[in-house]
Amino acid sequence: MHQRTILTMLLMLFLTVSICLKVASINSMTRNRIADKARHGLGTVEKKEVLLLFDNWTRYKLNSSLEWAALYPGNGVVRLGPSQDPYTVSMMHQLRCLDQIRQDLTQPKYSREIGRTRHCMNYLRETLMCRGDTMLDAYQYTHKIKPVRVDVIRRCHDWREVYQNVAENQRGWL
Repeated sequence: MHQRTILTMLLMLFLTVSICLKVASINSMTRNRIADKARHGLGTVEKKEVLLLFDNWTRYKLNSSLEWAALYPGNGVVRLGPSQDPYTVSMMHQLRCLDQIRQDLTQPKYSREIGRTRHCMNYLRETLMCRGDTMLDAYQYTHKIKPVRVDVIRRCHDWREVYQNVAENQRGWL
């Protein structure tokens, strides 16, 4: 009888440990899938190319807060995975950072958010360096006399796909 009780307890212990390891393995796989999703972005965005004529002077002035805020709807946050973990889409994080810097430029020095702006300056520096755009820009600005090129056209990823995917994601939880 004593041996049977020990065997039963060992079997129950083995089953409990097996179930715990399986649950831990499933949780780990889920976390890995979510982390992988975060590393690779929304994933479903088709990166078509569009041509963009750079126009430095017509939109997004320093005092156009609503126009800037519209560039990152819902703060650019999407939710992924079964637990709906929040992530910020990199493009929208960058735009939000530009808006933060813009806001600070319009404020008196004593009311600026230096910590957040410092984060934004470093974040933008890092993302610019990470992408390493090697397109050549004209040395002279278009408003100067005899500019090198006034019609700067860039080949860009189509950002409309990003906005569509973010809106689709946000519809489920906003």
